[in-house]
Amino acid sequence: MKKEELRKSVYRVFSDLIKQDNIITEKEVKCLEDVCKVYRIAENDKIGGHMMTLADAITTLQGESPDTRKDIYQRMKNCSLADNVCCRNEALLLTAFKYCCDESMKQRSYVRSFPKEKLYINESQMIYLENEEKKSTMSELMDDEEQYSDFRDICRLGGFNFVYIPKLAEHFRDFEDKETLKEIVSLVSPSLKSNEINSIIQVICGMSTTYFYRKVLRDKLQVPFRIIDKPVFLFCIGGSVVGGQDYINYLCVEIGESIKEQLRNLINCIMEKQSSYHLFLNKATNDKGAFEYDGFFRTLLDMMAIKKVSAPDIIIHTWGSEYKSDGKKVILSAIDADGEFPIEMDRREAAFYVLLLCACAKGGLGVEMNFIRDKHGDLVLKNHLHRRPQYRAIYSYLSSWINTPEIVKASLLRPARSYITKAIKSAKRLSPQALYIPIERNGYLMLSIESDHIRVVEEGKEKKLLDSDLFAAYNNSTMKVNNFL
Repeated sequence: MKKEELRKSVYRVFSDLIKQDNIITEKEVKCLEDVCKVYRIAENDKIGGHMMTLADAITTLQGESPDTRKDIYQRMKNCSLADNVCCRNEALLLTAFKYCCDESMKQRSYVRSFPKEKLYINESQMIYLENEEKKSTMSELMDDEEQYSDFRDICRLGGFNFVYIPKLAEHFRDFEDKETLKEIVSLVSPSLKSNEINSIIQVICGMSTTYFYRKVLRDKLQVPFRIIDKPVFLFCIGGSVVGGQDYINYLCVEIGESIKEQLRNLINCIMEKQSSYHLFLNKATNDKGAFEYDGFFRTLLDMMAIKKVSAPDIIIHTWGSEYKSDGKKVILSAIDADGEFPIEMDRREAAFYVLLLCACAKGGLGVEMNFIRDKHGDLVLKNHLHRRPQYRAIYSYLSSWINTPEIVKASLLRPARSYITKAIKSAKRLSPQALYIPIERNGYLMLSIESDHIRVVEEGKEKKLLDSDLFAAYNNSTMKVNNFL
């Protein structure tokens, strides 16, 4: 299975690479044929590669050996120059692969792929995103106009408009004619009522980077994108066709201590690969009576003018806190504007799903999916010493049964994962389903649901996951194992 995933992933990366400039030459086709021979890519692998996203392909390749990754990268460089020109999108894809798969890179990077209509950030925008409301090095730099200008200039050298959300909010606040601003918002979305327009303007004028990430990207647009811990630079690296559907791919580069140096190195990495190009960037107007309806100003207005759609919250019903559907006790349910509805899972699968929710809370990576043989010859999770007590603690909150299933065994875990996906897809109102279906990235099974959207009903009282007795039991079981070790 691992070799099959490698073959499909290599085909996805190279087929995307040769289509980036919208011209496919004989030399590029020859490069692809050579790659297929070396990696023994058959017709079924090509079909499988066509059905996977670039994000999944690069995530798979991150798990390959350093020699394999170096070979793929060198072949990518050769292929990009097969027609004697490395176009911008080819350079971006090469940069993405290097940042994700080169061990020498100091900061973690990853690719995310979304259906084209999901995300509005265009190819000329590099946006700073974070998931923590705190005074950061970035906010201190942006308070200095000279530093902010430096960041914009560095990005412009690479063909990007630098986007820092609080600076856009400042642009809205400084626009003196508020009535004209209301007319502009109404022009973007004529169906908005007066109070909705006022609310949108008020929100934009005070918008922070964290609010934009949590409330606009995730809650409003329902983009299944999760910043685990560190802030990121995010920008478009071209498109893909996945199973006949258009996708846009984005590179996320986690930010370390030397932010400006890191940004300069990133831009240099792109520029040294691409051939000459022409790209027109927006230029802010000095006319106080003119509002710049272009670039990210337009992007933000268009996003905010969309009618809000709230993703459902997940509700965990502990044993004794009854929620029933068709006469049956339901452990997991979801709640949206139209009410509560069941997510039908057996207690074994529901307990593992809750384990995933706990393992991903507060920026956790999820459950590591590495298997080893135990003394009986059974395949079990490599870190089963942690997961067994965690799962037992959770299971005891969800079921009155004394015996706890051995969820750490591959023979039970793999079917459980399939049953969970099936249950999520059967809950038609749970949308977008991609947020709720477990995905495997970098060797971890994880969920993209923020902990604020998870609640627990204990003894008839509803609590946030992180404030619940269930989560405390999960934490305590983890600490006991660590102390024992």
